Formats: sequence, structure tokens, C-alpha cells
Amino acid sequence: MSSNFDWQNEEDDRRRQANWDEAPEPELVKQQRRPPWRLMAVVGILILAAGGIIWWRVSQRIEATLQAFRTDIVASHNLIQQAAAAGDEEIFRSLLSGRDPSWTVGEIELFRSELLFDRAPLGMLSVEGSLPAILSEPGQESSAEEVAADIVFSTDLSEAIVTIDQPFVQDTTQDTVLLTQTSVYRRGDSRWLLAPPLEEFWGEWMTSGEDKLTLIYPARDEAISQRLVTDLNEAIRRMCDSLENIRCSADLHLTVRFDTDPAAFASLASPLGALIRARESRDILELPAPTLVGQPVDDSAALYERGYQALLAGYSRHLVSAVIAQIVGWQCCDENEVFTMLLEYELSQLGLLQWPVRRDDYALVLDTRTRLGDLNELVQGLSMFPTTEEEREQNQMLLRLAVDFMVNGLEGAAPADLQRGLVRGVQSFNALLNNLIRTGDPAESYRFPGSYDRAWWLYAYSGSLRPSDSPEKPVEALYMACTATDGNQSFDVSRLMKFQPETKSWEEVHSRSGFIWMSSLANPEMLLVQEFDVFTERWQTNIWRDETLFSAFARDDLSYSMSFGETDPSGRKLVTYAFDPEQGNIKLHSVDLSECAESCAASSLPGLPVWSDTGEWAIYQPIDSTFIDEPSVIATVRGRVIWAAPDLEEFDLALGPGAVEDGTTSLIPVGSGRSPFWLDSQRFGMIQSTPGGRPGLNSRDEVIVVRSIEDPTTTVLVSLAELEQFLPPLTDVQDLSIAFVFRDPVAPQTLVITVLDNAEQRVFVFLYDLQTRTPELRLEAVSRTGHSLSFSPDGRYLLLTGETRGASPGDNYTGTSLGTTLLLHDISSNRTIPFLTRSPFFLASTTHDWSADGRWLAVSMDDNLIGLIAPEEEYFELLPHSYGACSAVAWLQE
Repeated sequence: MSSNFDWQNEEDDRRRQANWDEAPEPELVKQQRRPPWRLMAVVGILILAAGGIIWWRVSQRIEATLQAFRTDIVASHNLIQQAAAAGDEEIFRSLLSGRDPSWTVGEIELFRSELLFDRAPLGMLSVEGSLPAILSEPGQESSAEEVAADIVFSTDLSEAIVTIDQPFVQDTTQDTVLLTQTSVYRRGDSRWLLAPPLEEFWGEWMTSGEDKLTLIYPARDEAISQRLVTDLNEAIRRMCDSLENIRCSADLHLTVRFDTDPAAFASLASPLGALIRARESRDILELPAPTLVGQPVDDSAALYERGYQALLAGYSRHLVSAVIAQIVGWQCCDENEVFTMLLEYELSQLGLLQWPVRRDDYALVLDTRTRLGDLNELVQGLSMFPTTEEEREQNQMLLRLAVDFMVNGLEGAAPADLQRGLVRGVQSFNALLNNLIRTGDPAESYRFPGSYDRAWWLYAYSGSLRPSDSPEKPVEALYMACTATDGNQSFDVSRLMKFQPETKSWEEVHSRSGFIWMSSLANPEMLLVQEFDVFTERWQTNIWRDETLFSAFARDDLSYSMSFGETDPSGRKLVTYAFDPEQGNIKLHSVDLSECAESCAASSLPGLPVWSDTGEWAIYQPIDSTFIDEPSVIATVRGRVIWAAPDLEEFDLALGPGAVEDGTTSLIPVGSGRSPFWLDSQRFGMIQSTPGGRPGLNSRDEVIVVRSIEDPTTTVLVSLAELEQFLPPLTDVQDLSIAFVFRDPVAPQTLVITVLDNAEQRVFVFLYDLQTRTPELRLEAVSRTGHSLSFSPDGRYLLLTGETRGASPGDNYTGTSLGTTLLLHDISSNRTIPFLTRSPFFLASTTHDWSADGRWLAVSMDDNLIGLIAPEEEYFELLPHSYGACSAVAWLQE
């Protein structure tokens, strides 16, 4: 057996086999602990990729759905905005949810009240261009006109809450505020609809209280409501402490609910709407919840505070108004407009509103020449349907000015007392004022003037013209003549008074038993003073100069002499009228004011002269015995024409030298006519009738003709038919006449032509341009007797006197009526300001007079009242006195 043979038995084999099986065991265990990373990574990636693809597709579908929803919501919102802007109720209704009928009705009321997006009743005005608030399309780049919105969906995607930040301007502070406007949309069958919020949106009702106020509000508005209840309570306390004669009771308390019904918001369309709504169907005052109005945006503390203060002021207006109505005992709806305007004034006193009466507004009373009686329809609420929007606004302003007059123009008239005096059934504004006087606090002393109309217009002057900062006063002295109150009593005394500017008082410089009538003359150093002696029953023509009165014309054989102030262009020769009792006629004289001793030199006249510019020539008109009782047109000094019951009869006119004595010179007949006038030193004109010129009354037409001294050929300047075309509609053209014509003393190319409506007793004043041959209607007034037309010395102003609207024939001006107005017309600006003036005591009584430079106008306005007006400076001043009926005023250079 070889020694190299390796013997092995079965056991050895088994051992080796066992060792072989055990040896690789560690390697097998090691392979099981190492996972197949690459495989698992690949598998994981595949799973994630598949999941991502699925999630992306699901998200894409969800986003597409939301995007479609947003687009539909924006479309509905924009359509609602546009419908509201256009007032299209049909479209608006189609976009409302019908889930809650009462809410739908409230939204329609809100739409009709134009308060769907407007917050003006709460003192917040929409920023120009911000409405309609058009939302930008989702996913699209928005334009400058579009706004962004936040849209939040419910979990089931059936409802969405849309919020936008809307800018407003607070009307009292002009601050810009941002309020978050919240709308709820619910998905309908074909579109998203504006819908009522669910109860969960508002939350439970909560209550907070103070000593004057209890506030009920939804939990959604809890934070802002808890602050508002304190501040609104303070607003009531401030009202009680601030308003004159408001007299709050110690137990004053009010309950208010911040309601979620849009109808509560719609009721604010009228200032007392919430109160009226509460009295009709509720037991507490309901105001719209802050979320309905808009919550202040809280991007910053300052921005939030501005919004909060605006919201507080808006709520305060309606709350305080309701409290005032409760305190004064107002019952809906006694004189609703007047009461509401008094409320506006009270709110303005508290800083909650701006009283919309400005200085310029006062001129409306004067421009429209409105009397308080003209406002009767407004007081009775009959102005509901004005013909135009402009008329409605004008009526509202006039009524508001009347309210301002009551609280500011009448001493002691507290708004609260005026509100207590309002009752149903008031038929006129005067009756309303009388009622207010009777129902005022007896402890108060009301000093209402005898004429409300007079006080009303004086109030208007104080607003439209400056009552202070007086311009430089004129150098002339101001005189007035005060007439005896009863000429049948011999002890009645008339006075000539002079104003003392240093002491603002009047000094008596002359008096007599009987009547005094005064007028200025062309010579600024003289006054014409007519006197009537009640014992002798004679008129006497006197001159006041150098503080001395002397007789200008006296004849024992003539029972009286009088003058209306006509002089030649030099101002030297004065025309006087004297009655001859033996012959029973009127004799005319020319009185030379430069040759006066005991009386002035005088010569007889062949007729009433109308002098040429130089005084070299004159047109003479015959005078008969009826002239004093019913005189025709009278030309007076300083371009003033005075007429009374003008006699439209034509006379045989004659041409002659300006300095002629009756019977010494032959006159040249120039034809039949009336109202002669001069264009210059050579050309003159007159009014003539043309028989058969047109159908109508007397079958006549009237024309204004002109001719020259050297050429007797007449030329028609303008006809009445031509002037009729410029008269207001509905004027009765069948009863018109040309009353008189005269030339503008400053602008020779302009004629003043007056047309008289005999049926309606109105006078129309035209300015006629001789170069263009065109008339322009400038003034109109009721005209009956004793009125005048004149220019200011500088030619800038034209003055016309006439009755006011509503004055009846024969309605003389007294302390309780408004009879006569003086229309001050600025020719260049074509603006007219009316002033009160007295009716003349006597025919040609000069109730107004200009200073020599044309800057100052003195007007006798009423018993015990003279007005000083400086039109260029828009200045107005009252000079009260205690001498009664002083109807004539005049300036005198001393």
C-alpha cells in the first residue's frame, strides 16, 4: 500500500461534508441582509411617478374646476355691477338667488335705492371711477380699471365668499377710506347667483349696552360692534350736551340692532328712513350690520382707524337723527322735508355732516327773486315731481336756504324748537313761521321782523354780499327825507336827515309840518326839496345847498309849484310845473339855479323840453291840465327815467332852441309821437304808431323813428314787431306798447327801449345796439305805477324798479308786505341782483341814489332801514334808524 494514498472513510466523508456545509453559511446570511437597492429604487420611482401623474391630473382637474368657478363668479359679479350702474333691474333679478324670498325683496329694495354699492347715506362717497367695480378675469393680467378679489369656496364647492376692498371718500373730512365689501355667491343651475349668507356666516346674536344705548349685533361683527356701542353712546351724550334747547331726559335710552337684512340698508336712502321703518313695522331701530356696509380694511392701523371713524360717523348720523326725532316728539311725517333739513343743520353742528349752504348759494334767492310765499308748495310737499332735475335741485336749495334763514336769520330760533313747532296741515311758509313762534319756548324772546319776506331777502344779502370789511366810503354826505305818517294830521312832522358816518347816526337838519320830498340834481352840490304845507295845501319848490334851504320858484298867482328834477345838460336850468287856478292849466317854467336870491330867475316854457346833448336844441311836448294827476314819461337827472301810468297818447311835437321862452320863438313841428329822445346834438327820435301795421288791439303797430334837425326825413330804427320776437313765450303780443326810449348816457351807441305788456302789467327792458341794429332783452319786472329806470354814473349798472312777484295792484309797500324791488343789473356780466326798496311816497320819489363816482348806491329799503351797496366790491351794509317812513335818499357834495 502506498504511503501516498489518502484514506478516507465514510465518517471522514461525512465530516468533510459537514464541514463543507457549515463553511459557506456565513456567506448565505450576508446575501439576505443586502436588499436590491437598485431594483427597489427603480420600483419606487415608478410608483412615485405613477402617483405624481395621477395627482397632477387630479389637481389639474380640480384647479380647472375652481378656475371655471372663479370665472363664472367673476362674470356674475361684473354683470351685477354693470346692472347696478345701468339701473337694469331685470338683469339684476336674474342674478339673485331665490333661496330666501325676504332677502331677495331686500336686495331689490337696495337696488332700487341705488345703494347696492353706494355708501352715500353713511357719508362715504364712491371714488370717481371706482364703480362699477369690475373684477379681473382669473389667470388674466388685470387692467388699471379692474380690481382684485379674494374668493373662498366652501368645502363642497357650492358656495363662495367674495371680498374686495372698495375705496370711498368721507364727505366731511375728504379722507379716503377702504372698506372690505363681502358678497356670497351660490352655485345655481346655469350660473353663480348672489345669495343670502347662511346663519353660520353671521353667527349668534349678541348684546352690549351703555347708559344711553343697547346694541344687538351678529357674532361675525362682534369685535367692531363692541367698540361702536361705546362710541355711539358717546355720540348721543355729545348731542345732548351740545345742541341748543334739545333738552334730553335723564332716562333717554335707545335700542339698536345691526341687522343682516338688506332692507335695513335700503331704508337709509332717506335721512329718517330707518326711524320711519322702525315705527311702521319694528319696535327697535335697525341699521345695517358692519359686514353689510363694509368692514374697515386692516392692512395698517392708520388705514383701519380711518375706515372705522368713517363708519362711526355714518352710523352716528342715523342714530342721532332718530334720537332727536324721539326727543322733539316728531311724528312721521310732519313737514318731512323741512324737519329733515333741520336735522341736517343739527348734524352739521355736531360735525357729522357738512351743512351744504355756502356764501354763493345765497345769491339764488336774489337771482330767482324768490319770496317765502313761493316756497309754499315745497313746504306742503308738492314738489315731488319737478319738470327737470335742475328745477328739483334748485327747489331743494331754496328750501334749505329757508331753513338756514330760520336758524340763522331769525334771532333765538333754535333748530330743536323749530322742529317741535312742525305740525301737519301747514298751508304756507308764513303760517309755518307763525306756528313756530307760538310753539317755541315761552321763556325765549323771539324777534321776528314784521315781514318775513323782508327778513328773508335781507338775510340773502348778508350771504351774497359782504357785510364787513367795508370799502372806502364816499366823500359825499348822505341825506334822507322822512315823510309824515299821516298827512291828514296837521301835527305830523316830516324831516330832512343827514347821516353822520363817525357815529353811524342821523342828524335832523330841517323839519316841517306836512310832507317833504327830496331828489338829487345834476349839480352834485344841490338837492331838490319839495314841501307840502298842510295848512295852505300848497307845494313849494326849494333847493338845499350849503346846509341852507331856499325857495327856487315862488309865484303868488300860482297855487303850487313842483318839479321832478329835470334839468338841461348843464344842470343849470330846472323845469318846474305850476298850476294856474284862473286858467285851470299847467304852466311850465325854466328856473335858473345859478341866479337865486329870495328865489331863482325863471322863464316860461312852450312845453316840456327834452334837451339835446349840448342843450342847444330841445324837443317840446305840450302839457295839459291832467298831467299832474296822470303824468306821462318824465326824464330826470343822471340818466334816470321815472314813469307812472304812462300816457301812450301821441302829441304834436315841436323842435326849438334849448333856451326859449314861451311865445317868443316859433317852434318847428316834427310830427306826432311820444317819448322823444336824442341820439346826439343833431339827431333825435320818437315813438310813432302805424295804423294797420298788424292785426290785434287797435290794429296798429309801433315803430321807433329817427331824423335830424336839418333833414325832416324819418327812418324806422326798429319796430315793436321786431322786439316781440325776443320776448318770453306766452307773452300776449296783442296788448304791447313801446313805453319809452332813451340813450345810454355813457355808451352813446346803445339805446334803452322799454316794452310794456299792458295786459299783464309787465315791463321789458331792451338794450339796442345802434351799430349792429340788434336788440337784447335784459330785464323784466311787474310794473304798474311810480317806477323808474336809470344808469349808474359810470354806466356800468342799469337799475329798474318794479313790484315783486305776487304783489297785487295797489299793494303799497308797508311794514308787513314786500311790494317793490330794485333790480341792479351789471351790464357787462349780464347779472341782476334784486334789492328791496320802498314804493315811492310820491310819483318821482327817488328811493335810491348813486354817489358821483358810481361806486355807492344808497337805497331806502323799508321803514327805519337804509341800505348801502358797493356793487363792485360786493359789499352791503344796513343803516338802521328810528324815523319811520323815509322814502327818499340822495348824496350831496359839501
